[in-house]
Amino acid sequence: MKISPPEWRVCDSCGNEFSLNLFRADGHCCRYCEVGKEAPRSIINNSSKNEVFNLQKEEDKVTQKISSKKENLEHFLEEHTLRIYKSNICEINIALGSFIRWSLRKGAEDKIAQWLLSKEFSSNITNTFNSQERIKLYSNLKDIIEQTDPDVTSIKVSVRTLLKSPKPRKIELINFIKQALSGIDEHEDAITILEGDLLINQTELGYPIPLMPEINVEDIKETNQIKKTITKITIKHSTRTLARFINEKEFNINRKLFESDVKEYIEGLLTLKG
Repeated sequence: MKISPPEWRVCDSCGNEFSLNLFRADGHCCRYCEVGKEAPRSIINNSSKNEVFNLQKEEDKVTQKISSKKENLEHFLEEHTLRIYKSNICEINIALGSFIRWSLRKGAEDKIAQWLLSKEFSSNITNTFNSQERIKLYSNLKDIIEQTDPDVTSIKVSVRTLLKSPKPRKIELINFIKQALSGIDEHEDAITILEGDLLINQTELGYPIPLMPEINVEDIKETNQIKKTITKITIKHSTRTLARFINEKEFNINRKLFESDVKEYIEGLLTLKG
C-alpha cells in the first residue's frame, strides 16, 4: 500500500509548519501554541524554510557579485579616465584657454573629450571596451574637463611643457583648436599666436610665465563645495609655485619640499577659514 506524504500547514502564531494532524479541522493555530508550549524541533517541517533561505542566500550572492563587479568596473573606468586626462592636461589647459578667450567655454568639454578619445593614446586604452564602457568613460572625461579651470599661469606652463614634445603632438593640438575656432572672427590671430608659442625651435618660452594672484581665503568661505574648492586651490598653488621656479630657473626641485610647501599653504588657508 502506497502512503501519501503528509500535508502541511503553517501555524499563524509561531510561523512553523506542521502536519495537519497538529491542527483542529478548521484551525490555523497549532496545538502547541494553543496550550502555550514550544513545539519539538523534530516535528517541524523545515524543508520550505530551508528552500526559502537557500534561495535568498543565492540571491544575496548574485546581488553581491553584481555590486562588486559594478564597483570594480567604475574604479577601472575612473583609473583610465585619469590616465587620459593626466596624459593630456597640457592640451586640455591650452584648448580650454582658447575656447574661453573666444567665449566658447559652454560645451567645450564635450568637444575636447571627443577629440581626446579619438587620439591614438586613448584608442589603445579603449579598443577592448564595449559601447557602454566607452560611453561611461566619455562621460567621466567630460565631467573632469568641465571642472578644469585654467588661467594664464597654467596655460603658459602647459605651453612650455609641450615645447619639449614631438612636433606632431603640437600640430595635432593646433589643428584641433583651428577647426574648433573656424568661423570665429579674428581666430586666425589666435592660431598665429599659438603657433608662435608652440612651434618655436627651443625648449623655453623666452619670457617669464605670468603669475596669477593666489586664491583668497574668502573663496573658501563663500562656497559650500569645500572639497572641490580645496582641490582647485591646491592645483593653482602648485602650478603657480612651479611657474615661479621655472621663471627663476630653479629646475632641480625637491619633490618633498615642494609637496610640503603646498600642504602648509593649504593648511594655513583652512586655519584662516576656521
